[in-house]
Formats: sequence, C-alpha cells, structure tokens
Amino acid sequence: PFILELLNYDNPDRFIGVLYPTLLVACTWACSLKTPEFFSSPKKLASENLARFISILRNDRSFLILLISFLISGIGLALPATLILYYIEYYLGGTNPSLYLFLYVLTGLSFLPLWLKLSRSWDKRNTYMTALLVNSLAFLFVYFLKPGDLYLYAILVCFSGVGYGATLAIPASM
Repeated sequence: PFILELLNYDNPDRFIGVLYPTLLVACTWACSLKTPEFFSSPKKLASENLARFISILRNDRSFLILLISFLISGIGLALPATLILYYIEYYLGGTNPSLYLFLYVLTGLSFLPLWLKLSRSWDKRNTYMTALLVNSLAFLFVYFLKPGDLYLYAILVCFSGVGYGATLAIPASM
C-alpha cells in the first residue's frame, strides 16, 4: 500500500520522487555491467585512478584551473536553478515557474550547435569564457527586477540560456 500511495499519479512530485532514483540506480547498474573495469578489483582500480588523477593535477596547471572553473560555474548554475522556482513564485508573482526553466534549457540547447561550431573555428577556452560571460551577465540584471516583471525576466532567462549549453558542453570536451 505504501508503494502504491507513492505512485499516486495525482501528486507528480511523489511520482517523480520514486521514479527518478529508481531509474538512476537501474541505468547506472546497466552502464556498469557494460564497463570492463567493473569486474576488476574495485580497490586496486580506485587507488590507481586516484593516483593517476592526482598526478595529472600536479603536472597540468591548465587542467586544474579548468576543473576549478568548472566546479565554480557548476555551483553557479545549480544554485539559481534550484532557487528560481521560489524567486518566480514568491518575488515576481509568477504562477508557472517551470516555464522559465523550460525556456532556459530550450534556449541553451538551441544555441549549443552554434557554440560548438564557434569552438571549432575559435579556441575552446575563449568560447567557454565567452559563454560563461553571456550566461552570467544576463542574471546581473535580475537584481533590478520588481514584482510583476515576468516578461523582462523571461527575456533575461532566454539571454542567459544562450550561453547555458556551452557552459556544460565545452569544458567536458576540453
């Protein structure tokens, strides 16, 4: 009965709360079965990989800077993504905060091919820095919004979304 109550379709939060972790564990397990290293000694593999990773960090300053940059930008992208729902509903007075997240992700995905093309003709580092700048600059103006400025917020979200896809894809390719 408890599981059936959790799978109550009338409450999408509960349904997603059960579905997402289940899919995450199932997909991770399926991927690990296809990985040859999964069947080797986990302790040996973990210590070898950790030692190799530390060696790379010591010897490659550029990689360390990229890793720190990626970590900071990841935190910078994750915090607003979680707080945006409260900001829209309780400050701006919006009734559908999911729409703005959808706009953000859709714009990011739409502009990703352009960023990838730019990264091939331009330097990946410069492309990544430009995408971070575009992504961040838009949200500077959010500070000046007043309750009810939902259309202005949508424009800023779309402008910020222009750089969003590249901030995820470019560092991974570097």
